[in-house]
Amino acid sequence: MKPKLWILPIAFLISVSYGKGFMNNNQRYTSTQKEEEKRFQENPNPQKGYRVTIKIENAPGEFEKLYTYANYQTRNCQYQLKGFAGASLQPYHRIPLEFKKISDTEYQGEFYVDGMLDEDYGYGGGICHWGFNNVSIVFSATENVDDTRFSASISDSDLNKKQLEFNHLKENYPIDEKLPRYLSQGGLKKERFKPEEYFTFYIELEEI
Repeated sequence: MKPKLWILPIAFLISVSYGKGFMNNNQRYTSTQKEEEKRFQENPNPQKGYRVTIKIENAPGEFEKLYTYANYQTRNCQYQLKGFAGASLQPYHRIPLEFKKISDTEYQGEFYVDGMLDEDYGYGGGICHWGFNNVSIVFSATENVDDTRFSASISDSDLNKKQLEFNHLKENYPIDEKLPRYLSQGGLKKERFKPEEYFTFYIELEEI
């Protein structure tokens, strides 16, 4: 039986995992996380970009929905939510990406590593420096909220690779009846399954 994972919101996961490594005394109190996020500035002239081509092989059906985001976080700043003692958060921002369908099984889009502006947001320690976390890619068969979400990602450590591979079980398409809204993360070890039991997202990266 394959394991099922409950997935916390990505902003919270990144805040916890990165926050432990970059905490300092530069902080500001704010009433809500959304209020703070409105202050963060995207880079109007990014320079370090990558073209992404997604190729889908042996899928059990079509995918009507594709969600893609580039996710960023500051490395040296933090803020605290009012009324939550010790709830320190790293400034986090995600930029929606536009991917175009270029064939029945291929999608293409671009993202920029330097998608955010380094600025002083008033945390007390000067300029906050943004870093690229990852690109998140999620396919689903339809707009039905109960559909399985088949995911792939591109992390900072993947940028020097030419191709990435993410494998998913066909039996989870379009809905996992035992666990609606299941997130399939693509870490399937295909050697343990027959070729007809899984399908693959191949991701090709090209610097632009």
